[in-house]
Amino acid sequence: MIQINLLPDVKIEYLKSRKMRGLVMSIGILVIVASITVVAFTAAYAYGVQKKQLADLDKSIKQNVASLNKIQDLNKILTVQNQLASLDAIHSQKPAMTRLFTFLPQITPQNIQISALSVDYANNTMQIKGSGSSVEAVNKYVDTIKFTTFTTNNDPATSKKAFSSVVLSKISISTSRVDYTIDFNFDPQIFDITLQSVELTVPKITSTRSDLTVPNSLFKVELPTVTQSGTTN
Repeated sequence: MIQINLLPDVKIEYLKSRKMRGLVMSIGILVIVASITVVAFTAAYAYGVQKKQLADLDKSIKQNVASLNKIQDLNKILTVQNQLASLDAIHSQKPAMTRLFTFLPQITPQNIQISALSVDYANNTMQIKGSGSSVEAVNKYVDTIKFTTFTTNNDPATSKKAFSSVVLSKISISTSRVDYTIDFNFDPQIFDITLQSVELTVPKITSTRSDLTVPNSLFKVELPTVTQSGTTN
């Protein structure tokens, strides 16, 4: 069978272009319809569903606020809860003051007595006043404080100086005794309550009360008390 194309080439190209234009327009219309549909659903969700959800949440908030307002002394309860929540942080910042009465017998020789003790935990300073049997005993006490080191449970292999800037600031010699005043700084870690244990290493310059089976009285006066400001007097 023989087919003869009687259409000129220009006519053929025109028909093809027309057919292509119709196809493009059809696709374009479908895309526009799809876009309009998506926009419509989005708008319906935004102005319908979300608006309802926000209204429900607002209603729930108002109901909960009304319920809370009915609780008597709510502000006081919240204040107490906030204070309780901060107790752990406050506790971790306070010094372990009870260690003081463990450390003092370890560093104080048996021929030295303490009559007054002042500890400033904010500035990490300490002052000890008392008397000794001789000038040599007092000087040995000063040296013992100077060369005492410590280790902690967090770093037991590292030894650090427990006290620094040790100064025999006052000494008074009489026939029966030698009165002294010693001022020095201490490493805050030795009173760090977050550390489970702190071990002092005292140089064997002279025997201390911790070396004796039955130590004699360390304090000439009543044991020092700790004030609310964090200073022991």
